[in-house]
Amino acid sequence: MNLVMIHARNTLERTGGFTMTGDGIRALLNQKIGSLRNWRAFHGPDDGGFAVGAVQGDWEVIEAHQIDDDEIFRDIVLRHYEEFPNLALGAWLSPSTGQIIFDPIMIVNDFIEAEFHADLNNQIAVYDFRKQETVYMEDE
Repeated sequence: MNLVMIHARNTLERTGGFTMTGDGIRALLNQKIGSLRNWRAFHGPDDGGFAVGAVQGDWEVIEAHQIDDDEIFRDIVLRHYEEFPNLALGAWLSPSTGQIIFDPIMIVNDFIEAEFHADLNNQIAVYDFRKQETVYMEDE
């Protein structure tokens, strides 16, 4: 099992979601990554910014238990990499359905820009990395 996959599962269980960077995606797929000095598999609070879905609605939805299946998880990451090679991969556990939602994610520095893309792509929320909280669009 891949260390990036283990960390993603642990983070999802501990925090309810993760945002995997391009380096993390390539490492999970055992592809060449950039410089190890600047290598980061996941975007975190110290990186700042806002995560917002880059496509209309939810891109991929699985039942929570399916995240433990290496083949299913790897196939989702591979399909994301093939369709959206320049975007991060976000995943979170939906509190209302208990399902895991995967989306191609844009990371932007400005909340107004995040709101714009959320509205454009019918997203219900954006994630604020610094505050480590989900900001629901109906609250705005």
